[in-house]
Amino acid sequence: MVLLPSQIEINGVTLGDGTSYILSGFETGGLADLRTNDRSRFYADGTDPGVDLRNGSVVPISATVDCETFADASAALRALLRAWDSRGVREFPGQVVPLRVRPFPGSGTRVLFGRCRKLTTVNEHFMDRGRVDLELEFVGQDHLWYEDSEDAITVTVAPPPSGGWTVPFTVPLGVATTGSPVGEVFVKGDTETWFQGRVFGPCTDPRVTNVGRWETRLDLVLPAGAWVD
Repeated sequence: MVLLPSQIEINGVTLGDGTSYILSGFETGGLADLRTNDRSRFYADGTDPGVDLRNGSVVPISATVDCETFADASAALRALLRAWDSRGVREFPGQVVPLRVRPFPGSGTRVLFGRCRKLTTVNEHFMDRGRVDLELEFVGQDHLWYEDSEDAITVTVAPPPSGGWTVPFTVPLGVATTGSPVGEVFVKGDTETWFQGRVFGPCTDPRVTNVGRWETRLDLVLPAGAWVD
């Protein structure tokens, strides 16, 4: 789903312009708090700095359910509560949901992966008129915002369509390959990101090389139809 400027989407529910939810504020800038490992000096003043690690980003969101009737407001509130309280996520370690954000015109959509935490109704005095204020909090599993879509390439190596064998021939027999054994993907952000790859058989001892930096090699034989991540 393409987000409009000043919209966010959480677990399938969109908030912001053109929806039943008015966004009065959400903060995505700044750096997440540090988890420091400073150590007090024994028998001396001061501390020795340790390794500083970032916590996950915390995104406070202020919103208002704004509908024509009490029934419509109740339905909108229930839809948000169901999305926020997803048991399929919160009851399983490591499961996360994406918070997709397009903060203003001209900006792209960014994604923070994490968990829905706080959802509080600030006041319900105008619920009968279709309106209720909300305070929400989303906590990221890390401090990084990601592109809304991933870049992917397929690197192919296949024997050419030779049309059969020409005899007589001698062994050992070598067969040339066609396809694209080299490809490029680009990280568009400001920091490193994870690489994920899948190798399909048939092949022997496949390897993936990041030129000048690292190489991953698997000592195995993959038959046709098999694959490994």
